[in-house]
Amino acid sequence: MQKKIGCLAGVMLLAGCSTSSKVPNDLAAQSAIVPANVETRYLLGPGDRISVNVYGQQDMSLSDVIIDPQGRINMPFVGFIEVDGIAAPDVAAKVTDALKPAYLRNPHVTVNVIEFASRQVVVDGQVRTPSVVKLFGSSTLTETLVRAGGPDPLAKLDEIVIIRNVNGERMAARFDLRAIQNGTMEDPKIYDGDRVFVGYNSLKGLYQDAIRVLPFVAVFQRF
Repeated sequence: MQKKIGCLAGVMLLAGCSTSSKVPNDLAAQSAIVPANVETRYLLGPGDRISVNVYGQQDMSLSDVIIDPQGRINMPFVGFIEVDGIAAPDVAAKVTDALKPAYLRNPHVTVNVIEFASRQVVVDGQVRTPSVVKLFGSSTLTETLVRAGGPDPLAKLDEIVIIRNVNGERMAARFDLRAIQNGTMEDPKIYDGDRVFVGYNSLKGLYQDAIRVLPFVAVFQRF
């Protein structure tokens, strides 16, 4: 119990901390922090792009459909189905009910989110393309970094910080990309409104500065 309490306490960071050493990097606690307005199951709404797959029935499936302003999708054979405010598994259940028994005896339906309508995250710091990145389905840190072009050559890979608001309080956690890639750290989920900052490797930067300003090879000079 004491270990669990210490784990959760280690992840909390008050707004205004400026050095990476103050940013917690405890894996279990980081993964547990979810913004207050994020539900475990994302509720669909107008503008979201989804796919609806009816197993073995391509003509009854939709590979890419945008939920209309009224919160509906237009399914082949059955027409409009209301999907606003419900999660993808619930949409699958509604489509299943609409297809049986008139069209299929036992349809198997899966629904996936392709793109959220207005969910996005800011990716800044030492990435190739600092930008506002749209969230696609259930996005992770590594996927989000890829959409920003990936870390640049001067990135400090063990100093990737996610900042988010939780219950009105700004919180942050630090991640190590190499540890995520080799499987020793979990790849955290990214939520709407998060800010991802990739740190600067000052040692690499020093080397790059030296390469740019030193005109001769194997000759030590001030720079």
